[in-house]
Amino acid sequence: MGPCQVCLLRCGNLRNVLSSRVRPGQHVCQRFMASTSTPEADLPVIRVPRAMQQKVQDLQQRKKPLRWRGRIFTARPGKEIITSKRKEFTHYLNQSYDKFSPPKLASQGWKHSKARGDYFTIVAYKGNPSLAGKGQNEGEDVESFQSLKLDSSLLDGLKDMGIDTPTGIQVSALPVIKQGRNSLCAAETGSGKTLAYLLPLMHRLLVESRLTGASVTTGLPRGVVLVPVAELAAQVWHEAHVLGKSAGLTVQFLDAGKSLKVMRNRLSSPTDIVISTPGPILSALRQEILGLRHVSHVVVDEADTMLDDSFVEQTLRILKKVNVGAGSPRKVTPPGEAQLTLVGATMPSDATNILSEIVSQENLAIVSTPYLHQIMPHVQQKFLRLHSEDKAVKILELLKKEKKTVPTMIFCNTSLTCNWLAHFLKENGIETLRLHSRMGDKSRSGVMSAFKAGKVDILVCTDIGSRGVDTVKVQHVINFDFPNFMSDYIHRAGRVGRVGSQGVGHVTNFVVHKWDVDLVNKIERAVRTREGLPRFNTNIKRAHFNRAMQEEMQALQGTMGG
Repeated sequence: MGPCQVCLLRCGNLRNVLSSRVRPGQHVCQRFMASTSTPEADLPVIRVPRAMQQKVQDLQQRKKPLRWRGRIFTARPGKEIITSKRKEFTHYLNQSYDKFSPPKLASQGWKHSKARGDYFTIVAYKGNPSLAGKGQNEGEDVESFQSLKLDSSLLDGLKDMGIDTPTGIQVSALPVIKQGRNSLCAAETGSGKTLAYLLPLMHRLLVESRLTGASVTTGLPRGVVLVPVAELAAQVWHEAHVLGKSAGLTVQFLDAGKSLKVMRNRLSSPTDIVISTPGPILSALRQEILGLRHVSHVVVDEADTMLDDSFVEQTLRILKKVNVGAGSPRKVTPPGEAQLTLVGATMPSDATNILSEIVSQENLAIVSTPYLHQIMPHVQQKFLRLHSEDKAVKILELLKKEKKTVPTMIFCNTSLTCNWLAHFLKENGIETLRLHSRMGDKSRSGVMSAFKAGKVDILVCTDIGSRGVDTVKVQHVINFDFPNFMSDYIHRAGRVGRVGSQGVGHVTNFVVHKWDVDLVNKIERAVRTREGLPRFNTNIKRAHFNRAMQEEMQALQGTMGG
């Protein structure tokens, strides 16, 4: 039994009162006992309000430091991490849970229709962790790329690009790839992974040229970079071209939208590095205008997508044409062998099994960052529980609420919804662009160029715009359709808060369906418990096929039941 209410009301040092060990009915306030000679049994009865009793009980159960505010003791809650329409679900930075008291979620009851109109926000409470530029040893700061001992010509290229400080993944990955080891580099979106593999790749090509006198032959590149979409290939080529021009290396981009004649012309001159999606490379191999026998370095960017059912067959066909070596540290890759680098923001759990025919797990160095598969702490993310009929009105409200139009990406799950939403916004006076996979490569390239140039600030797209494309100007991401899979959410949210972004940016999510709530629960729980996101399915094509089959079976059963 704790101290009596008389002591709680009169004692000015509640911390001492709460920490005292007393017998039932005994007063612990020595100052109160010294100031009265009234026997304990004759003390007046003081009725304490029920609200005060509840506050006293709450304070007795808390183990947080206390502070005096007027006449009420409160615990220091710390910085808010999650705010909610219902204040009881607010979560603070120093708040923790254990397995016997799991967190109560603001989105727990969102499958019920009465939850419509509810919302919660994951607050941006920390700076971008990708800018942490730490060395491999604890507390070792890296001030510039010079400390990574890159070729001087590459340092000049970085200077021309206005880049002087490496990010966390660049500091971790560059030494490993420079050694010649096969590696799997995984880091959060927007953390600078492109330079993390381009710089050591070009450095090794320059070293090999000096030590072995290796020369470039027409149609026989020494490096290949595979990416899933043409937009990303063009982006990687742009960065590689600037660095290559400074280092004296030739870089070519094979575009699936171009004719075979154009590809032949591009490969007619000696080429050091080829950047492409798998399709054009396989076409060039069939036409014998490209050979891979001189390839000593191969990079698979956005590896989660490249090892998905959508691309895995083509990716493996190309990798089998180069001899991936053991990846032991050495200055020069032996003739006839190739170094393999896998890069991505999310990684399938069975990546090493898929690549078992190409490289063994023991010969693959893993390089990752602390925030891989976590919700980024520097991007505000709001979740709104809506009815499907309210989405159109809400999207107009959000876009017109901005004092001035800011670069915004609006994601839909299908091309049909993408087309409809773009038309709906135009009808309501909002100029938009649209981007989806059913458009031709030339049209998609023009759309992305116009959006990046700022000609139109609103882009309505499907997930084709979420994989790897650099969007440093984007300040707002809206999930008009909430993604079906965790990997999609990570990539979509990663369009804001990137290294070099203009402003921090924020994400707004429309949560409509019951299956959306399951994913929201996982995201909210991971933030509250400060743990990584649970294992998720990155095989998008297979998952979409399974869902379509389930919906077809349910419709068939409903028809038979009717």
